[in-house]
Amino acid sequence: MRHIVEVGTDVATVCFFDPTALPVDFDQKIQKHHSENFKGQFDAGNIWCQDTGADGAYLFHFYVDSEIPAKLKRYLREPKESAQFHVPGGEIWALGAEYAAKSRVELERKAHMGGRFELPAGVYSLTAWRTEWPQEDFVEEETDRRAGKDPHAKTKQRIGCWIVPSGFLSFCLLLASIVHTFLRNKRALLFWTLTFLLAGIAWFFLWWHNRLAKLEDPARLEVAKEYPSIVVQLRRLKPEA
Repeated sequence: MRHIVEVGTDVATVCFFDPTALPVDFDQKIQKHHSENFKGQFDAGNIWCQDTGADGAYLFHFYVDSEIPAKLKRYLREPKESAQFHVPGGEIWALGAEYAAKSRVELERKAHMGGRFELPAGVYSLTAWRTEWPQEDFVEEETDRRAGKDPHAKTKQRIGCWIVPSGFLSFCLLLASIVHTFLRNKRALLFWTLTFLLAGIAWFFLWWHNRLAKLEDPARLEVAKEYPSIVVQLRRLKPEA
């Protein structure tokens, strides 16, 4: 059985776990001793975590008691194994490491930054790989080939060219406005007007770009899900004691 989960992180680390496997004081300890708590639970086989090297979104493919397709295997790199991974509650949550928690309330509150799936409760062997594609634009090119090009691609590119310069100019004008206001210069009003105008333009371009990003063709999204960032194979060894 394959399960697909997209995870977001702002600390360049992703993780997955069964919250039932975590100790009752996990949420309290993680606030004070984040790295030590993670390492202890990782060594115990209660949580798996990986430094990604950058913030952003990462796509997991979990293969539970099933084989990884040959077409995907050739892109897998740097396997990391765990002899025993505990899933006593029969579910796995995958999230950015900053959202790891035992509390169901906390997990549900951060569910948009990851996801969950069910599997038979038990002790599993675990192997995880990162994927390495032939070139930087491989996934986008494959998505274009299989599902057609993004109709908004050129518009997004043009809009993106305006976001940074308009934002930078508005910041420069903001500094000039502050200086002229401090000096009580008559040109302060002009500078403040231009500042808010350019800031508004930058915000509009950013809003427009994000809106187009949400209009992604569903067919393209489905194809893109076939190209994971991290692949995990879980094999059930025995029921949880």
